[in-house]
Amino acid sequence: MDTAAEEDKPGLAPVCDNLYSPQNQPFYAQSAYNPLDPIQQQIRLLRFLPSDDEEVLSFTLLDKCPLDSVRSRYTALSYCAGDPSKTEVVRVNGLEFNAFANLGRALKDVITYWKKNGKQVDDELLWADQICINQVSVWETPFHCSDLLHNILRRRPVEWLLTAPLPQKQSGGEVPSSWPNERYL
Repeated sequence: MDTAAEEDKPGLAPVCDNLYSPQNQPFYAQSAYNPLDPIQQQIRLLRFLPSDDEEVLSFTLLDKCPLDSVRSRYTALSYCAGDPSKTEVVRVNGLEFNAFANLGRALKDVITYWKKNGKQVDDELLWADQICINQVSVWETPFHCSDLLHNILRRRPVEWLLTAPLPQKQSGGEVPSSWPNERYL
């Protein structure tokens, strides 16, 4: 690891030479991510916990979920990570977790969407890479588990959540074809 690169990015936790994630050492110190079995293609999923605190979202992290048994039961979030110094606190298993601000916004947007569409929010499952992948484990980073990541995203269509203004619609009310897979909330 290039220590000069670390010094250039104070307050950020290096994951590899060119990828930085918000600081979460207290979370990782208190939260035991159980190792996943790559042969069984296990993943972690989030379940929303209703709370009186409307400012901070709370989730339970479900561990060791075999991909085959949950393939059509979860929503995979895709978001632009953004600036790792801009974070939003969410609670995971009762512990504070510094999520990328864009992920925090995407989580709020999908929960709002589910509520507006009559879904029982605490029955829904989510997969978000920053939380569901143990970011301090070399073996779980995207560089080492790209086949599993491909299967996570392939087996369950990704819900694309925009956290920026929507593009202008073309004549006829169609979204520009350059964004064919996004779902606008």
